[in-house]
Amino acid sequence: MHMHINDFGFVRVAAASPTLRVADCDFNTAEIKSVIERAAREEVQLLCFPELCITAYSCGDLFFQEALQRKAVASLTELAAFMKAKPSLIVIVGLPLHIKNSLFNMAAVISSEGILGFVPKTNIPNDREFYEKRWFAPAADLSVFSVEIGGGDVPVSSEGMIYRTPFPNFGIEICEDLWMPVPPSSKLALQGADVLFNLSASNELVGKNRYRKSLVLQQSG
Repeated sequence: MHMHINDFGFVRVAAASPTLRVADCDFNTAEIKSVIERAAREEVQLLCFPELCITAYSCGDLFFQEALQRKAVASLTELAAFMKAKPSLIVIVGLPLHIKNSLFNMAAVISSEGILGFVPKTNIPNDREFYEKRWFAPAADLSVFSVEIGGGDVPVSSEGMIYRTPFPNFGIEICEDLWMPVPPSSKLALQGADVLFNLSASNELVGKNRYRKSLVLQQSG
């Protein structure tokens, strides 16, 4: 991966929350591209988007539509092609990905080298306002180690994967994973991740922001 370390040994990391439209992959992809352009101008090296940002999180039973699933993958390959002109940037986006007979809530890592890998959500929430088990399977249900997209095999990791760059090494988990007693990011940190990314599309409730912030601080520590 082409990534430079600046003179002070720091890496520039950014989190983005673009404007999205439910199930409108073209609109969402254009918004994501716009943010990537800005990030590249600001010399960001690692950029993280929310979970399911290509389709938007709140598609409900539209996730069952094969047309939407195909469009999400087409949008991902479009973003990967767009990244070819961004050699010093790595981007993490979210999308639903159909593998065999199951749909997974996936994080995808893309760079100028293409689609580098997929990380599925490990823990699927199914209480209160969350009904994700209706649409998505957990990482434990994965039975493959790669998927063919755009004529190439892309690795899929259900056990967590460390993405190694000249600086830093990073790992990924998705939203609910962080709220578990033993988050995947704990194992990723033990395996050598310097930076941990959590793609989240969490809703706002009274008191949740303060609790989430303390949770992130504690896990980061």
